[in-house]
Amino acid sequence: MTNPHSSSFSELEFRFFPHENFRPHQREGIESIFNSVKVGNILLLDSPTGTGKSAMVLCGVLEAMSNNEKLVVITRTHSQYKIFIQEFMRVKRKHDNLKFGLLVGRSNVCPMHVGYETCGFLRKNSLSQIKDGTDWYSEGEIIKYRKTVSDKPKSAICPYFINCFQRNQTTPLFDGEAGTLINNQLNKPQTPEKFNKLCMDRKYPKCPYELMKSTLSSCDVMLLHYHYLIDPGVRDAVISSRWLGCGFENIH
Repeated sequence: MTNPHSSSFSELEFRFFPHENFRPHQREGIESIFNSVKVGNILLLDSPTGTGKSAMVLCGVLEAMSNNEKLVVITRTHSQYKIFIQEFMRVKRKHDNLKFGLLVGRSNVCPMHVGYETCGFLRKNSLSQIKDGTDWYSEGEIIKYRKTVSDKPKSAICPYFINCFQRNQTTPLFDGEAGTLINNQLNKPQTPEKFNKLCMDRKYPKCPYELMKSTLSSCDVMLLHYHYLIDPGVRDAVISSRWLGCGFENIH
């Protein structure tokens, strides 16, 4: 296996480093990450809290990426989402064209509070209603409707999902409000909790999971819960093999 320190650092310009000065050993960490990505190695970096690991990952991998590649960052806890988003926004001040994608587990943001199988029924039935031009659902109508979902889940629909789309379209297209939420999340990402609130606090509340998921196809950097990579079935459904794999934040 090639030593990541053995190749030349001449290509590394630190264009994505968001701070004025390096913390101790931060520069060396970025160089190791950059060279490992370039030669296709796996790198395990042991670095204490406060050493700037998020900046190392962003700078090292973004420097090494080619066109159409994506950085996939995997984290264990929701508290780490906020830290990584903050660091990404510092990088974005230097490179405004960078886009950010974020996805958490469906159960963490599902306003219907249903399981995976039931969600599949609701989604399928909802797509039929969208094509038929059904009306959007206000919060008051949703509250009344939700009481009936547990009784007949196989024939029920998800009003939050329906509220994301235009009407009378053969292929589902996001409506203007959903498109704005997606675009804002790509350019000024919010934590899952804040994004969920943005989706809910409107006349026609929208499904935060569906809108989060849609950011993945357009982003340069995506942040996912580790379950999306560890579970093969979930990984194949969410992560493309064309994307540049990834940094794990805080493995224990």
